[in-house]
Amino acid sequence: EPPSVAGLSALMAADEATIGRYFITGSFNAWSFSEMLPVLGSLEVFEIEVELYGWGEEFQVVRNKDWQQTIYSVDGEVYGPDDGGQGLNWHISGRPGDVVRVEFR
Repeated sequence: EPPSVAGLSALMAADEATIGRYFITGSFNAWSFSEMLPVLGSLEVFEIEVELYGWGEEFQVVRNKDWQQTIYSVDGEVYGPDDGGQGLNWHISGRPGDVVRVEFR
């Protein structure tokens, strides 16, 4: 018997929590969340284009808009998603007006 609408919604929510949605937040978007979309044909690669407003920008990748699920780097090693990324921002170098594609795998 197929699941009820409520059951299907619960399954979809559980799936989303497991797989996750990824967001970028940084100095270029006033630290609001902009969703990174999956690359066509992939469920593991997400990307977004951002415009630089300064001579360099910093950002974080956050799963499910939950600050307890940040992905960050320390000495070239990538960690997360967890709550250890506060202040450990990624950096983009460039000039004002540059458009940069950020890809997350």
